[in-house]
Amino acid sequence: MTAHGNAPDLGFDNEFQAQAKRELARREADLRELDAKLADLQRQRNRVAKAVEHLQGLQGLLHLENDGPPTDVDAPIPSGQSRREADADRVVEYLQEIGKPLHYRQIYDGLHKRGLDVGGKDPANTLLSRYFNDSRLERVGRGTYALKS
Repeated sequence: MTAHGNAPDLGFDNEFQAQAKRELARREADLRELDAKLADLQRQRNRVAKAVEHLQGLQGLLHLENDGPPTDVDAPIPSGQSRREADADRVVEYLQEIGKPLHYRQIYDGLHKRGLDVGGKDPANTLLSRYFNDSRLERVGRGTYALKS
């Protein structure tokens, strides 16, 4: 079979085979080092992305706190419209007013400060269930909604 054990004899001399093994070992080490750097960069990226998301949330909450006096969003529901439709309309109007995508909890907080009471064990989720399928809105991120363009 071979002159060098289990490897087939392809006519390569021992020096060439040794050089190929050293190059393979070097490249494998390079690959492991790059994989470690990539994993570290991904961890760093995740930390920065989390900080950005947190700061965007705080910025949105600060904006909500400075919106001015509350308005009456618990006005009577127009005839022929369900509570679901009326609440979806309020969300659409609120997003039009704010002018940027918001997390569903920020949407609820802003409308709640204006007098909207939707009830339920988790009111923000209750409100979300009333508008998340609305054709005027789109999900642009995890829990974040915007007006369709």
